[in-house]
Amino acid sequence: MQKALKILLLASGLSILAGGLFGPIYAVFVEQIGGDLLTAGTAYSVFAISAGVLIFFISRWEDHVKYKEQFVVVGYALGCFGFLGYLLIQDLLDLFAVQAIFGIATAIGGSLHMTAFIPNIWTRESLSQSGVFGSQ
Repeated sequence: MQKALKILLLASGLSILAGGLFGPIYAVFVEQIGGDLLTAGTAYSVFAISAGVLIFFISRWEDHVKYKEQFVVVGYALGCFGFLGYLLIQDLLDLFAVQAIFGIATAIGGSLHMTAFIPNIWTRESLSQSGVFGSQ
């Protein structure tokens, strides 16, 4: 496996691990800042809507960018800032802002994530390597 592919898979795995560790305690966290189950759902919808709308526009713009791999790094960096943002949340508006940051990070890095992966798998084992990436 190529070095770029290993780094991409490692970064993806660590990002999924961080989100997976936080997921089970998310509802408790939302309650501690004054929210309830509806607030947790609203916060997720802020993420989903911001990611969905922005990915449409940003992906069209990214088609014309020369150094696409750097946007994957920017997406992961924004995701890291989002996880750090959970430490600074004081009220519900802060929670919604952090979810919007995650939406922006997904829009910037998400569409290019697979695009950065594809050039590295055109080998004899491309299906098995694609399966490794898809399992993440």
